[in-house]
Amino acid sequence: MFIVLIFISDIFSLSKNVKIEIDVDKLLDAYKKSEYWSDKKYEGKYIKLKAIIWHIDLDEKNNTLSIKLKGNDTYKLEATAYDITPRCIEYIENMYEGKDITIYGNFDREENKFIIYMRYFK
Repeated sequence: MFIVLIFISDIFSLSKNVKIEIDVDKLLDAYKKSEYWSDKKYEGKYIKLKAIIWHIDLDEKNNTLSIKLKGNDTYKLEATAYDITPRCIEYIENMYEGKDITIYGNFDREENKFIIYMRYFK
């Protein structure tokens, strides 16, 4: 299974108020135990996801950002941002591998892919 994180435009200006807060390992463990009950709990919900950055790739030519996140051995996690703003680039300059990251967004699952439509990260 893959988790795909998709950033939407101007992520810094949107709400950080969430009802569900979870870290990556707990989310992946929940889905490993029961996809059905995890979908009931998380799918379509606005969540706050805590993770650790594994690798950052900024492609300034195509104006995209890819952040791979540490998870468990079973799953690969990646955050992708398109049409990055100058403010986002400034923030990325302070990020590094091994740094904690908190991601806010709407959670969805399509077959074997987890998708978080990003609204904000810090």
